[in-house]
Amino acid sequence: KTLVYFNPTLGSPMPRTRTEAMFSGCCVVTTRHQDADKFIENGVNGFLCKDNPEDAADKIAWCINNYKEAVKIGEKGRETALNLFSGDRFRQDWKNLVEELLNIKIQ
Repeated sequence: KTLVYFNPTLGSPMPRTRTEAMFSGCCVVTTRHQDADKFIENGVNGFLCKDNPEDAADKIAWCINNYKEAVKIGEKGRETALNLFSGDRFRQDWKNLVEELLNIKIQ
């Protein structure tokens, strides 16, 4: 029930709270660290902020002042999370790796 989730971390490997916020549909404002720029397209499915408080504050304020657009961006972020971070996708990745390494096909 929160519009914006802000993730300021610099050194956490793939922060789970950021992923959970995406799953919940929050509009995520995050630093570019932990590969965020590999799955968050700035202004499309979340926001990537520079490592300074002014940029983060500007993006959070934009979300508050542009509520409907921020909700849509949060919805796109949720779609991204469902596609990239689902259990099905992880299981398929592991299955593919095992098949490749053992040169077998798993049913």
